[in-house]
Amino acid sequence: VGSYTDAKGYVQGLIETLPGGKWKAIQAPLPVNMSRSQPARLVAVSCPSATYCVAVGGFLPSPKEAAGGLIETLSGDAATWKPKPYVAPEAPDGLRAVACGAVGACVAVSQGNNGGGGIIERLSNGTWKATPAPLPSEDAQAELDTVACPSSHSCTAVGDFFLKNDNDRVPTGLNETFSDGNWKPSLTSSFDAAGPGIQISLKWTSVACASTSLCVAAGWESGNFGPN
Repeated sequence: VGSYTDAKGYVQGLIETLPGGKWKAIQAPLPVNMSRSQPARLVAVSCPSATYCVAVGGFLPSPKEAAGGLIETLSGDAATWKPKPYVAPEAPDGLRAVACGAVGACVAVSQGNNGGGGIIERLSNGTWKATPAPLPSEDAQAELDTVACPSSHSCTAVGDFFLKNDNDRVPTGLNETFSDGNWKPSLTSSFDAAGPGIQISLKWTSVACASTSLCVAAGWESGNFGPN
């Protein structure tokens, strides 16, 4: 998935499928109430089976429409796939990642509204539902970058978290775990090698889960020497 510029100069979402051993390009459709001139792009896709995929991304604002997240669902015979678009207005910066633990059980994540907190879009029983990512503090700001779902009832989303009153905006690794129908946040401590006066930044950018009880996250860490 991705984007391309059509003959009229409009940026369109792009889906490439491989039915019968040959790649086929499909323009990602926008909802009926949006014009073709609305710029759109897709950034991630998950396929729990050969006949079911979900792609996510976003569309940019235009003079008549606001920005938002975009979800495209493809199902059935891959040779005749017709994407079905869904708008996620809770994610004006677009959706960043998606994972499907099973057909019809998917989770997409986003930075959220105005950077206030991560947004989790969950597909269950045929309906997408957006919920704010629970945070360790009411004065927190967070971003979710990616998600992994080893089953339909277990997911882990990762990103970073910092306090709104922190002028240095030093991030801490944030994990959101879904089990038993609920999302639970946890913070990841940085390495113990930091000494006095050193601020440690930690951000997760990728996660993979081999099972419901075994996940590995990767990202980056940096230290800044403070005045002490």
